[in-house]
Amino acid sequence: MVERMVTILLSALPIVAIFIYVYRMDRNRESRSALAWTFLLGFLCIVPVLILALVLAPLGLGAQSALAMTLFVAFMLAAVPEETAKLLVIRLYCAHHRSFDEPMDGLVYGATAALGFAVLEHLMYITTNGLAVGPFRAFLCVPAHAALGAIIGYSISRRAFVPETRARTWKGWAAAVLLHGLYDAFWLYPNYRAATGSPSPVWKELGPILAVALTIGLIAWSVRTFRREREAQDLAADGGPPTTVAGPLPRVERLRSTDIAPRAAATEGTPEGERGETTVDDVATSSDPSTRL
Repeated sequence: MVERMVTILLSALPIVAIFIYVYRMDRNRESRSALAWTFLLGFLCIVPVLILALVLAPLGLGAQSALAMTLFVAFMLAAVPEETAKLLVIRLYCAHHRSFDEPMDGLVYGATAALGFAVLEHLMYITTNGLAVGPFRAFLCVPAHAALGAIIGYSISRRAFVPETRARTWKGWAAAVLLHGLYDAFWLYPNYRAATGSPSPVWKELGPILAVALTIGLIAWSVRTFRREREAQDLAADGGPPTTVAGPLPRVERLRSTDIAPRAAATEGTPEGERGETTVDDVATSSDPSTRL
């Protein structure tokens, strides 16, 4: 019993460490209640994901090859439903919260929702597969989940708060699905090859190496992106360009879709000294906050 508790606690340490890192990297700290709800919603998302997996699982029985079965399980049973669940939490709850007002927030809320999902999935795997998988999943799967959630959240926040960006919500979701599916496929394909009677020594070695490399790449992207946004926040605190925008998200996207050409035209003929610059905050504040997409 003691050994079980120690293993579970040690496996949970990376989850706690990741959340602390995410929380402390944000100079403009988010509402703790909003983060708690985000974590809880991510935690609860595993229920519909499991139900959908049970419904879809019989469709994969007709797979004729190890590759087909690998792609079906990796993408249809795991990547698509899980990343869609994270997207819904971030887009339908987090993005409408008043504290969601700068690009960094997409990273924070995205990673938090993903950690909520990952912690329950993590405990389920330990319960069904034994304690030995705990440390393995804690140092590979959990960070990967957090990074994938950050990708989705970041695409949403940049779409809303960085007018010149090409970010699109569906692109962030698609990237997360692709990377998640590849990660699972790298682990699954060697096993399905062996199960179908055609084991591949090359893939048995190469699959795990590619999965670990993908995880390292996701972690590196996350750390670099968090640092870049923190530097922008620090610069804003020192008098540089502001990172926050009067939000929440519906108001900001209303701002982006508003035609301000008439307003610009109205300033023609006005003495240069009397014009003043139109800021993002000015226009956002004048928008109807109740307007939804």
